[in-house]
Amino acid sequence: MFRELLTANALVYAGYSAGACVLSPSLQGLELVDDADAVTRSYSSQPLWDGMALLHEAFVPHYRSPGHPETDAIERVVIRYRAEGIAYRTLHDGQALLVNGPEARIL
Repeated sequence: MFRELLTANALVYAGYSAGACVLSPSLQGLELVDDADAVTRSYSSQPLWDGMALLHEAFVPHYRSPGHPETDAIERVVIRYRAEGIAYRTLHDGQALLVNGPEARIL
């Protein structure tokens, strides 16, 4: 339903950090940034790794963003994605990804 609303231009989605990462095909790799075991400790279940797959590549926020506490961990995510051949898109803090139909651009 979410995808249909976006396609019909009936919905605009905006997210920051993890709120944008969930648009990726998978959340694998982001456990290098956030403690995935916290899900098990808090909810007594395993984390779900499937993203919404609204983007065709992994979304990587805070890339080389001086002063952000997750920048070093994000660098490790990028290294892993490169090594595993996973398509990804990095954004520095202050940038935004605008997707409008087939067009995607960084602002």
